[in-house]
Formats: sequence, structure tokens, C-alpha cells
Amino acid sequence: MKIEIKLFKPINKEKVLDGILTKFDKEKVFIQINSEEIGIERNGIAQIKTKYEW
Repeated sequence: MKIEIKLFKPINKEKVLDGILTKFDKEKVFIQINSEEIGIERNGIAQIKTKYEW
């Protein structure tokens, strides 16, 4: 599932990340961006949206 994550604080100078949701738990959300998996703390996430491709 493709998602867009908006962050409170930037990660690698980015505050908006687009990627594929790979897994999640109570503390982190993991997304894949360009074959690299990134774990993001839930308390650092402002908003998560599903991205639909038409």
C-alpha cells in the first residue's frame, strides 16, 4: 500500500515522505523508499494518508 507521511521534524531534510508501507507496530511505522526501508517513530508523525494511483 502506497502512503504519504507528514512529519513534525524532518528526516534527511524531508518533512513529507512517499513510500510503500511494509510493516508497523505500536511504536514505529516502516516504509520502503527506493528499495531502502525506513523506520519512523509514531510520535514523530503528524499525518499518514493512503496514496491512490489512478
